[in-house]
Amino acid sequence: MFAVSFQQKAQTNNSNTNTYVVLRVAKNMGYFSLDLFLDNNQQKDLYKSLNLDTLKLPDDNKEFTYILKGLNYMDKQGYDLVSSTAWTGPYHPLTREYVFRKKPLAK
Repeated sequence: MFAVSFQQKAQTNNSNTNTYVVLRVAKNMGYFSLDLFLDNNQQKDLYKSLNLDTLKLPDDNKEFTYILKGLNYMDKQGYDLVSSTAWTGPYHPLTREYVFRKKPLAK
């Protein structure tokens, strides 16, 4: 068992592995959130860090503008889009998640 766990740890610390992050866009009772989930249980609030709360937009176009701002931010950071999902629920009428991958830099 120790050999297996050591081998898995070595694989995750390999400098050749890709880095994955999740970008979640949610609308809850008229409020939007744009969160970025990183490695080691870290979370970044892109809604505030990109100053999206200062944008004056029509109500029917806000969600698409926020999504595009988030996707453009990820592109500028060097991430490639891997997959996306969207769903609705009783408390979250709109939730979208985007999974991004960043390849390691060649040495």
